[in-house]
Amino acid sequence: MFCHCGKKSRNVTIGGPCATCEQKARKLQRMVEKKAASDANRIQSIRKAKRNIKPIAQISKKQAKANRAYSAERGEWIKDKRCAVYPEERATEVHHMKGRSRSAFADDWARVHGISLLMDKRYWLPVSARAHKKITDDSGWALENNYSFKRTA
Repeated sequence: MFCHCGKKSRNVTIGGPCATCEQKARKLQRMVEKKAASDANRIQSIRKAKRNIKPIAQISKKQAKANRAYSAERGEWIKDKRCAVYPEERATEVHHMKGRSRSAFADDWARVHGISLLMDKRYWLPVSARAHKKITDDSGWALENNYSFKRTA
């Protein structure tokens, strides 16, 4: 009996591979097993790394603190106020006439006192939802009627 490569088979009664082909088959099997083990280890380490990844916070702790302070101030300030645009309506929102940046200041006085645009009540305007939409949708009209200020110098 002969191997598929043409050499004499190791088992002459039933045939099969020769010694060289048998050795190549064993070597190939070891390589496949080693690759599978390596892949399994890599997948396991990737899964472990994914478990240890902490998601990025939606907002920073500093911003969350500023938001809490703003919400408290806003709630007290807007209570019992009428809308500046439509006086027959109750104010439900605050329009920030100069913007609401936490890191910018309206002027030197605000900078000295540490009052950011977000918290500077001099530039807060009590408005209803309808008025706020009108102000934001028609900025030209809002500027003409002093409901907003230019945000660039």
